[in-house]
Amino acid sequence: MKNQKNIFIIILLILAIIFVIFLYKNNPDKNNNDYQIRKTLTKLENENKELKDKITHLEEKDRATEENISSSSQKEDKQAITSETEDQNTQETMTVMIPKLEWNDTVGEFVVNYHQATVPKSPAVLNAVYKKLFDENEYNGTYEGTHFKSVSIINGVAQVYLTGTWYPTGDMSKLYFTRNIEAAAFQYPNVKEVQVYLNGEPFDWCIDDESDGENGCPETQYLWNVTRDEYESY
Repeated sequence: MKNQKNIFIIILLILAIIFVIFLYKNNPDKNNNDYQIRKTLTKLENENKELKDKITHLEEKDRATEENISSSSQKEDKQAITSETEDQNTQETMTVMIPKLEWNDTVGEFVVNYHQATVPKSPAVLNAVYKKLFDENEYNGTYEGTHFKSVSIINGVAQVYLTGTWYPTGDMSKLYFTRNIEAAAFQYPNVKEVQVYLNGEPFDWCIDDESDGENGCPETQYLWNVTRDEYESY
């Protein structure tokens, strides 16, 4: 009897398990949850695909924008170069006379000769002359260490302003240096005197003095001030 009772209990347990499984499989809530999960996954997959498509579209748009910017920049650069070239070609010019001290075998001495040079047109003619003069001589040893800054004419006095540090580069350096700078101004009749300044101070020739004080330097200044009469008496 005891064994039969145990078998009966086991059968009941098996039937109960089968019933529970049946209820679980046929539970509408479970099926609905599975459906919602699948639906959500499908929606996420679709949104992910749309996001990838948008990213791809934006990347293509960015590449197109970069290409347009590059093309536009190259076009602007080309136009700028063309414009600059046209400006250079159409820029007005003028002819000036540039002095150059040279040895003359015929007279047996140094003389100042002038040659023509074409420079940008400017109302400040003497300023343009000095710019060209220094462009031609600044790096050939003659004006080593000095640079032209500006010139002004006040009451017939040409005040020439230089910068840098002048030092002689040879026995004739001072002669070339002074004659060319003076001749540049004295070619114009309205200039009666030339005064030269170095770094804002009057040019003192004591910087070239090698007399160990016998000439009075540096106590006595030897300023570079030359009148037309002094220049013509050389």
